[in-house]
Amino acid sequence: MLALHRVSAIDPQGLEANEGMKVTPGYLEVLVRGFRNDGYRFVSLDELVSRTREGRRTEGLLCLTFDDGYQDNLEIALLLLERLKVPFTVYIPTDAADGTAFLWWFALGEFLLGHTMVHLANGRALSCRTKAERERAFAEIRGALLDNPGMNAREFLLRTIRDFESALMFGASGRYAMSWDGIRKLATSPLAAIGSHTMTHASLRSLSEPAARRELTESKARLEKEIGKEVRHLAFPYGTRLEAAEREYRLASEAGFTTAVTTLPGSVGRGDVRLFHSLPRIFVREGASPGRLIAENRARIWWTAMRRLARA
Repeated sequence: MLALHRVSAIDPQGLEANEGMKVTPGYLEVLVRGFRNDGYRFVSLDELVSRTREGRRTEGLLCLTFDDGYQDNLEIALLLLERLKVPFTVYIPTDAADGTAFLWWFALGEFLLGHTMVHLANGRALSCRTKAERERAFAEIRGALLDNPGMNAREFLLRTIRDFESALMFGASGRYAMSWDGIRKLATSPLAAIGSHTMTHASLRSLSEPAARRELTESKARLEKEIGKEVRHLAFPYGTRLEAAEREYRLASEAGFTTAVTTLPGSVGRGDVRLFHSLPRIFVREGASPGRLIAENRARIWWTAMRRLARA
């Protein structure tokens, strides 16, 4: 399972948190051809599910997934992947499609790029003169944001960072996300599947069970209404075990999703249906070869297993 976000040119001056979500069209084509040359075959999530349930071989199969529903998935990725005949899944947060979502990572990135010093409401100041300092500031603020369950990102950043109002425009989802018209157009491609990324891109584990269930069921229903097709697949907006675990896997199943993907390392073996609502994925970054991506995934599996043993 390969995890991507955007297909676009990369700004070398931008923050890694945002630019690292991009791969260029040229790299994506080289990656697809490289995997095929190595004997891999790209299949849809539905085919992976079918093969796994039937106990057929899954070795050598790859699924391509995109999170967040960015406009470039329609304008660039669709044309490229149709030419290469590669099936793929795009996970949509419905608030972003409505144009009402606040994509805080873009707003925060632009704010840090525009300041040499960022003053926090608690009196601290974070230097942002160099790229490394901006990266550290982004990581610190992101961590604090995710440690505040129940507070929406826009409110948190306004309360935490002085003068942050100037950056709010950069978080408007309409600048980046597909509209419903775009999503309906994407859904007409026989190679594209539309999945859910919840309503608000929330960290589900930080929500009460009724609120987390609503994020799942209402996003699924809305997407199905808009595209006129069943929506069978889900991506947890934040996919580590700190943000999605057994409760969230159960809720995804109860909401009627056939699969749910995480950001955990791993692969799906023959007959391994227990993973359907906690599917692992390999994060794809610009420039990495097929062999390196596979090797890094194996290393992450080993490291995760060692950490679990250490805690046992």
